[in-house]
Amino acid sequence: CGVHTYDNDTAKKWIGRGCRFMCLGGDMAWLQDAMQAAYGAVMAGVKK
Repeated sequence: CGVHTYDNDTAKKWIGRGCRFMCLGGDMAWLQDAMQAAYGAVMAGVKK
């Protein structure tokens, strides 16, 4: 069993404490991030 984190700073903190097994993010978080970036790009193009 390891630690599940959602951001780089928290992951670095746990690695610094000696944690050897780390989950960073997850499928749904990555999908949501990509969707938000794509939506932002589309909306930026529409507003021009």
